[in-house]
Amino acid sequence: MKKFLYILTAFTLLLTVSACSDNDEPDPGLIWDIRPAGVTVYLVDEEGNNLLDPAVEGNWVGEPMWISYDGKAYNPCWKEEDLPRPSRFYLAMFYGAVWTGVWSDQHYSLYFGQFQGEDPIDLKLTFGITATNTVYDFEYSHRLVWKKKEPHFDDHIIYKGKKIEGNTLTLTVPRNTK
Repeated sequence: MKKFLYILTAFTLLLTVSACSDNDEPDPGLIWDIRPAGVTVYLVDEEGNNLLDPAVEGNWVGEPMWISYDGKAYNPCWKEEDLPRPSRFYLAMFYGAVWTGVWSDQHYSLYFGQFQGEDPIDLKLTFGITATNTVYDFEYSHRLVWKKKEPHFDDHIIYKGKKIEGNTLTLTVPRNTK
């Protein structure tokens, strides 16, 4: 019986050592945390001043505007307390349109989305400023692409027939006269 246990132990050790690998590739069972997809819109004047910064004269912060998608218009959320509360797990949560000043006091913009980042996305969007009665049509495309077993994102916007790499659109708009 002892001889059988020694042989079984030796065989187990041999299998354990042979199962090891020097392969540096990630574990195929690895779960990736893929960032959500969405569009960032900056509003600037002719001089390049950010008109979503509350410190800039003639800004549009808090004024009526909207982004429409799939037949529904979304007004920007201007206050953090009006946002839905996410769970303690970070999952993509569709917010609609949000002024990023509710999250940070830098780089003020409008953010539209939080779509699932692993899903292919093709959106036709319209942005409008109510006071100026102007609309801006654009398209947003998002793809998750794997390169060397790492996630990368192929995002672009088409505005006025031109392709803009990334997920950021900068619109030149008049200053708010209110």
